[in-house]
Amino acid sequence: MRPAFLRSVRAKLMALSLGLVVVPGAVVAFLASSSATAALERAVGRQLATVASDGAQALASVIEAERARLAGWAGQEIMREVVVGDVDKRISRFLLGQRDRIPMLLDAVVVDAARVAVAATDPAVLGTSLPAARGAGAARPTMTGPRTTPRHDGPVLDFAVAIPDPDDPGATVGTLRATYDWRVATAPLAAVRAGIAALGSDVALLVVDDAGRAIGGTEPPGEGGVPRAVAWAPSTAGGPAYGVAGREDALVGRARLGLPDLRWSVLAVEPRADALAPLHAMRRRLVAILMLVVLLGLAIAAFLAHRMAQPLRVLTRATAELSRVGAELQALPVRSQDEIGQLTAAFNRMAADLRRAHDDLVATARLASVGEIAAGIAHEVRTPLGILRGSAQMLGRALQGDGARERELIDMIVGEVDRIERVVSGLTELAKPHAPAIEPTPLVPLLTRVADFVAGQARGAGIAVRVAPAAGPCTARCDPEQIYQVVLNLVVNALQAQPAGGEVRLRALAGRDGRVGFEVSDDGPGVAPEARALIFAPFYTRREGGTGLGLALVERIVRAHGGTVTVASAPGAGATFHVELPRGDGA
Repeated sequence: MRPAFLRSVRAKLMALSLGLVVVPGAVVAFLASSSATAALERAVGRQLATVASDGAQALASVIEAERARLAGWAGQEIMREVVVGDVDKRISRFLLGQRDRIPMLLDAVVVDAARVAVAATDPAVLGTSLPAARGAGAARPTMTGPRTTPRHDGPVLDFAVAIPDPDDPGATVGTLRATYDWRVATAPLAAVRAGIAALGSDVALLVVDDAGRAIGGTEPPGEGGVPRAVAWAPSTAGGPAYGVAGREDALVGRARLGLPDLRWSVLAVEPRADALAPLHAMRRRLVAILMLVVLLGLAIAAFLAHRMAQPLRVLTRATAELSRVGAELQALPVRSQDEIGQLTAAFNRMAADLRRAHDDLVATARLASVGEIAAGIAHEVRTPLGILRGSAQMLGRALQGDGARERELIDMIVGEVDRIERVVSGLTELAKPHAPAIEPTPLVPLLTRVADFVAGQARGAGIAVRVAPAAGPCTARCDPEQIYQVVLNLVVNALQAQPAGGEVRLRALAGRDGRVGFEVSDDGPGVAPEARALIFAPFYTRREGGTGLGLALVERIVRAHGGTVTVASAPGAGATFHVELPRGDGA
């Protein structure tokens, strides 16, 4: 069952407009948001990969620099003391001086071939036996760690490099070992992070080993003194890459250090919420814009629905009014050229046709009654009238002497009998008109014929009769004799309605929409508004001695031709009778 709120056209238009705005808007917003999310993730991922690469290069530079420094120390002349056994404080003082100069250097120790500490920054180590270091015999410094020790607060890195024999270049005399502060070594990562922070992004830089464990970085250390591990899925294999860390809901960029003996990587990690903050702001703006568009669309839809529903309500009221008998319905204004305007125009035509049909039915019923009366009168009155007229004439002929008074009375009787005969003849003609013999008939010659016929009567009354030239071809489909009778009746009425010095004007009208016509105008007293509704009714007359059947016969003949006859008048300004007939020239 249809919901109650959708039973009106206005509600349907509102619902349709809401659907047309919300559904496409939501789809477009979703697609735009999804595309923007993917694009922004790619852009941020690439940026994070670049940041990770910068961090990896900085950390690799630090490690390589310390390796080179340590190899340089091992090859210095002072290390000859290890060969000659003069292990006094000279090497130790050298190592202490380097520790004081280099912030990240925590401890340094020189061990001989027997792995006994012969020089160190920590006097407690001297003379002790130390375990072998990984890669202790290598000419290139090796590195292990980071690891934690009881002697230091944080994780440390261990470097070891062989001390070459000055007398035998292919032999070694011991090992130089150095311990570095891992947090100081990763300080360049903090500088890289500060640089990206200046651009508005908070990125954490983590160092992970080949197993993916976080071994250092700018994040606070997690359990075991090392930053927490980050599980992530790289976008590509090898080289700079980016991906998504699902557990932390973060975007990650990765870059390897590029050192042959270290498979470490640097990760640049940014929370997804921070990375996509501009997108979230854009989504909020999109939602606000969508709501604004919805409200604006609803307002426009309400306005349009009102504009569309108002003519429909007017049509509904007019239809209900049209059903009432005797209702006078004015033509509805056509305010647009769209379907509603066409419907209004069609309604006006239908209402006019219904009024015309109603008037035809009323006139037909009225004339039918008149016909029944006329038939009865013709049957019952004509014979007595003939007897009265004949008897009166016989009395006149039999009258002797002067008898002027008697002759006057007899003439009056004969005249009144003749008038009654004319009324009976008019009623008979009105009730049983002849079927029109339709043919194309030019109206201008017909009007001229009537004007010529009444010219003598008009001159005698001091009235001018003028036929105006037509503006175009005026040919009607009609019975020329019956229409001639219509024009003659109208002209005779015009002559009788005005005093001497007036004018009767006849004008043919080209018309349109398949119609032509003519007008008969006079300069008489005009027709009062209350008389216009009755002027074509049988027996209605404003002229003394008139029968009131002339205009009724005019209307009957015009309607029989499928035409219309109307009157336009104002009291004291004359009257104009307008007749329209079907066009007869094939146009």
